[in-house]
Amino acid sequence: MKILKRKPVSEKFYFDKKTERDIVKFQNYKRINKKKEIFTDKIEPVLSKLIQNVIYTYKFNQLRRV
Repeated sequence: MKILKRKPVSEKFYFDKKTERDIVKFQNYKRINKKKEIFTDKIEPVLSKLIQNVIYTYKFNQLRRV
């Protein structure tokens, strides 16, 4: 009987320290223009990737329209 080995699990996080700092900056700013800039440039791409992976991992993309 052949023993199957699993691939090693890599610890790849969506939010690294840089993204975390950007989120804290976003929360601390009062000016809406600066908040919009931080969100659009720094947070949104990472958040979109996370959402996309959740959708495909749990097959939400295959739900039928009700």
